Amino acid sequence: MLRSELESCGPLVIESNSDALLRALRVQHAQVTAAAGAIGPDGKAVGLGVSELDRIYESGIFGHILVEADGARGRDLKAPAFAEPVIPATATTVLALVGLRAVGHLIGATHVHRPEHVALIANQEVGSEISGETLLRIFERYRVLSLRMAPRAAFLPVLSQADTPERLELAMRLAARLSSSYDRVLVTAARRHQCVCEVLC
Repeated sequence: MLRSELESCGPLVIESNSDALLRALRVQHAQVTAAAGAIGPDGKAVGLGVSELDRIYESGIFGHILVEADGARGRDLKAPAFAEPVIPATATTVLALVGLRAVGHLIGATHVHRPEHVALIANQEVGSEISGETLLRIFERYRVLSLRMAPRAAFLPVLSQADTPERLELAMRLAARLSSSYDRVLVTAARRHQCVCEVLC
């Protein structure tokens, strides 16, 4: 995330030392506090390691902690590499997001971060068309990695960008298929006032 994005959430604590980070977080009294280990030269936050995240969770400072564990460099779709996502063992819920806007486009750099990896996970070729099946295979990859890193966490697939009637219809079809394997499936559209469109249980 960019520094400006974090600062838009609330006070931003930047600290690479875990003891100093905990001390700084304890004195914050805002409803929402953001944290990062550092800010890189590109203005993007350097994330916290899993040990720091586990310490924050175990400290009991916050009722809820939200971690962006895996970014897509502004693209609609990506598949996690073998060291991703970075999920702390104490995580209670893992949300895996895919962007519906990618469906119908080709597996390439315009809509996909690391196209060759998405193609590998989806069992497709680079340059082939992204379909609903592509998204389902990527969800399964995230589920497997989530189970390995945080075995007690609930896993929720999130079909994002359902902000047109066509994408919402596609999302509902895919969610119906996913709901047989997962306790909940979310359909979202961040640009709408009501960003959560549907919750399938």
